Amino acid sequence: MTEAQAMPIAIVVGLLCILILRSREVVWWVGALFFLWGFTMASTTPGLTITDFLQWAVYQK
Repeated sequence: MTEAQAMPIAIVVGLLCILILRSREVVWWVGALFFLWGFTMASTTPGLTITDFLQWAVYQK
């Protein structure tokens, strides 16, 4: 999946997660939705930036 494909999907799924949490209907499939959103975000430039920052923070001595 390219960044051009991943970014719109990440935005849509992220908005769905926010709407579901606001509706107070938190069930098992919400976790699956968040997992898919995180998996999609990992394919985008912000996801790579976050990964680089976390790796820097963990390996900083």
